[in-house]
Amino acid sequence: MPVKKAFVLFLCLVLATLPASAAEADDARGLILEAMEVYAWFTISPLDVNEEAPATEDGRYPVFDELLARPETLQACLDRYFSAEISCELWSWGTYEPVNGWLYACPPENNPLVRPVDPDISDVTAELTEETDGRRVYTATVCRLFTSEPETYEFVSEYQDGSWVFTEFPFFW
Repeated sequence: MPVKKAFVLFLCLVLATLPASAAEADDARGLILEAMEVYAWFTISPLDVNEEAPATEDGRYPVFDELLARPETLQACLDRYFSAEISCELWSWGTYEPVNGWLYACPPENNPLVRPVDPDISDVTAELTEETDGRRVYTATVCRLFTSEPETYEFVSEYQDGSWVFTEFPFFW
């Protein structure tokens, strides 16, 4: 299993056991990049598949990573970072298909969304720029190699059902 994906899963599971105030990282950049990684599993960087296992009729193979191979486990990672609305949207893109309780996905060469993380990103900074009892706004600044002006993105997190989740999440990779 790729080390990066294993680390993010471990982090999801550990953070899910902490109270919301402790789980909310002081490091806004780290929080946004962790969520970006999980989001990317549904877009540009789906989980690896086992192409040696039998495929479904539509050419999907089981997810290789046993820790993330069940829909409820992947959903737990989504729940750590995202609102139900964002989570539903990610599932609706069809990157994964549950088959008999296991996740199946297309191999990367058959998935039109797959691409590397933007190699032109040279730096990402982020900070908590607004906070109320039930809402936090993080502002991320993204510098790219071949542009002179950095881009800024606002990420909105709201307190829902006992935890902070992103309700607005602009994917910039």
